[in-house]
Amino acid sequence: MIVFTETWLNSSISDNELFDDRYSIYRRDRESSGFHNKKMGGGVLIAVSKRFKSYRLCERESDCEDLWVRVELGVINETVSYLNICGVYIPPPVKKHVLEHFIANANNNLEKFAGETLILGDFNLSSINWNKTNSLALKPETSNSQLNSSLIDFMALNNLNQYNSCLNNKNRLLDLIMSSVNFSSINICADPLSVIDPLHPPIEFCVTLDRYSNLQFNGEPRFLFHKADYTKIIADLCSISWENEFLRCVNVDEMLEQFYMLLRSVITKHVPKSNPCRGKKYPIWFSAALIKTIKEKFKYRTKHRKYCNPRDLLCFELLRDRCAKLHNLNYKTYLRRLESSLVSNPKLIWSFLKHKRGGSSGCPARVSSDTELATTGSDICDLFASQFSSIYNTEKISISDEISVPPVYSYILNISVTKDQVFRVLKRLDPTKGAGSDGIPSIFVTKCASALALPLSLIINKSLSSGVFPTAWKEALVVPLYKTGDRCSVKNYRPISILSVFAKVFEKLLCPTLSWHLKQIIAPEQHGFIRARSTATNLVSFVGDLAEGVDHGQSFDAIYTDFSKAFDRVNHELLLHKLASLGIAGIFLNWCSTKSQEYSHYLSKCCQVANKKKYLPKVPPEARHVTLHLALSDIETWYADVVH
Repeated sequence: MIVFTETWLNSSISDNELFDDRYSIYRRDRESSGFHNKKMGGGVLIAVSKRFKSYRLCERESDCEDLWVRVELGVINETVSYLNICGVYIPPPVKKHVLEHFIANANNNLEKFAGETLILGDFNLSSINWNKTNSLALKPETSNSQLNSSLIDFMALNNLNQYNSCLNNKNRLLDLIMSSVNFSSINICADPLSVIDPLHPPIEFCVTLDRYSNLQFNGEPRFLFHKADYTKIIADLCSISWENEFLRCVNVDEMLEQFYMLLRSVITKHVPKSNPCRGKKYPIWFSAALIKTIKEKFKYRTKHRKYCNPRDLLCFELLRDRCAKLHNLNYKTYLRRLESSLVSNPKLIWSFLKHKRGGSSGCPARVSSDTELATTGSDICDLFASQFSSIYNTEKISISDEISVPPVYSYILNISVTKDQVFRVLKRLDPTKGAGSDGIPSIFVTKCASALALPLSLIINKSLSSGVFPTAWKEALVVPLYKTGDRCSVKNYRPISILSVFAKVFEKLLCPTLSWHLKQIIAPEQHGFIRARSTATNLVSFVGDLAEGVDHGQSFDAIYTDFSKAFDRVNHELLLHKLASLGIAGIFLNWCSTKSQEYSHYLSKCCQVANKKKYLPKVPPEARHVTLHLALSDIETWYADVVH
């Protein structure tokens, strides 16, 4: 745990510019203070290791610059143990009403809190005299100052001890550490994180707590597909007689089940496994040499604290300097590598910028809706699942037979694919994409394209000829992606559905045929999801018409609209009716109908405890560009009538 006061931060600086992914960051900048929000400076920050579940207690904060965070330490004697942490900054000169407001709020919090409490920060009450005792705790002298007496009475009322005895360069004590738990050590930090402020020396301390059980990770060992022996995998897959294996299968679901069983047996045989994922311990730019030096540094620091050997201190200081040099060198090397890859892989630089802007800080340890609060992994997944399933459109609508569609000159009754078509699509997949609910990533499918083309073509053709979309390919892994606002509210997340790679291949095989058939209804004014068109071409067309009109002295009004959750609210009954009106008939229409029916989603929460929950929305969330164009065709027709 790391605590900063007087951070001088503001909303223009993101959390990920300050710490890496090993910490959960909680900040309260001065602009949110009720007393000093119009002044520069101030601010409090608490960083908690992600090895522990932690969350901010916004409702417990006062109008002062105080930040309250609760850390769940684990289970002790079948009871959850908490440590409540408060970081506070009381700016000088200390005002009576400011201090009393903080104390009143803290008293109210401590009355209701369960667990131990740690309050630390800059109180700027240097006139209090602190006397040493037999323990590390200090005892305050009685004071005639009303400010001093208020703080001393607050400590006595809540059984808090003050442990900081590290004086600043003026032999004063401005920073206080009040705690209900015992300290095992407290010293001036020998390895500070920033430039030392002589008025506020950095303090390092250890608290004594009961033994606790660590948070349980229910992650499973993962296959290391980038280390697989693909020569042997391809040989084993090619040796399988897929036609004979599928002869005993009655329907496409049984074929797919047999396919996965044989495929997973080959994967288990030739792909190595890793230990369960517990998150990254070090940043991505840390080299092996730096990690080894860091471990050595901590070893000598521990030895010096225990034995007070000057040689251990010397080794620690040498290793500390070496760590600093290696850290700077590794980070500069990482940035140079990032810059040099800008031409070949521009996604890396955008990922870096997104990360620094706070785009990937994970889910909080607790989330809430309007009526529920969840703090465990399974409860959080249930809450996200309820929120995401509620956005899908299940409303029944009356469908008129008089839907305006262009005349149809061709029909699609059935579609089939060849082995070569499947092979070409497999080879064009992006090998950097991850796996869906079946756990098979793109890199495996791409490298084994020659061996997988035949069984996939058999399964896909069986699906198309029977008019049934495979149930297993309707499963998707859903990840909650933070949008904006309060991170603890499930309403501020949107679901990202990660489909099976094979389901994406199926879609890529059918989309060209379906898009070509339906291009007759796509208006020329449509620029979204059209090859060689984009928002840029849309703006060029708009600005061109605008400039021409201005030249002729005309006036314009521009109306911008957006569809809320458009892909999730498309009515599939209406889409199927439109498809039938546009020449999609027979078995292929039945196939489209089964594809649009219930999808199974497994929600995975990106936190310390990974859980999966299954829920069944009435319509699939991955409605693609073809269905969206169909849904908007009436609007485009209306627009054309208005313009002309």
